[in-house]
Amino acid sequence: MKISSFLLLLIFLFACEPKSEQLTGYEETERTDGVHKQYDESNRLSSEVTFQNGVKNGVCKIYYSSGELSDEIMYVDDEKHGFAKKFYKNGKLYSLTPYHKGEKDGVQLKYYPNGKLWAETPYRQGQAGIGLQEYKRDGSLRILYPNIEVQKFIKDDFIVLMLSLSNYSKNVIFYLTDLMDDQYIPFRVEAHYSKSGSVRIEIPYTHGLVLDTTLNIVAKYQTQDYNIYVSQRKYQVILNH
Repeated sequence: MKISSFLLLLIFLFACEPKSEQLTGYEETERTDGVHKQYDESNRLSSEVTFQNGVKNGVCKIYYSSGELSDEIMYVDDEKHGFAKKFYKNGKLYSLTPYHKGEKDGVQLKYYPNGKLWAETPYRQGQAGIGLQEYKRDGSLRILYPNIEVQKFIKDDFIVLMLSLSNYSKNVIFYLTDLMDDQYIPFRVEAHYSKSGSVRIEIPYTHGLVLDTTLNIVAKYQTQDYNIYVSQRKYQVILNH
């Protein structure tokens, strides 16, 4: 059930991008050096992949079925490395994403179809971090984002925390962790996927003993402008009876 929820969330998070950067449908039986072209069922050019030493090296391009350039991606030793560009059908730049050894690393820039800056999202080794900057079409900065809300319930031998966002978003991933450099979600940390907008966390304790602990609650969700927002909140859990 958890895996299924995760897959649905991934589809939701990225469904609104113009086109995937993945080079799908490429026949890899021969990987001779040079530029390999792939065509769709209507014999229209769909991609150009540059190979060197048997792996993707250099610029690779993906095209819309109507012929316009969709993606231009740099590869080094079969991994995305450098900048990946994504375009609208009108030729304007949609996004500029820095990669390092196959992972997003740096500040991703996204643009409106008219060329104005839309968003700046920080990444490190594939993980989004705190610091999203979103801009309205008039160039002004969006400043209102939801807060992490916590409800506490005391049971016989554990404490229940119900986590949610103040905007009632149902597509949220929560983490209980400190952040790398107080900004980025660590690797291999347990993720808690929201169901109907909230997550239940149970903290065991022994009745009669004092409990005093501080949790760092992290939330990641997609904004109304389809960007990834990460926030954190310190929450102190105290029981003295």
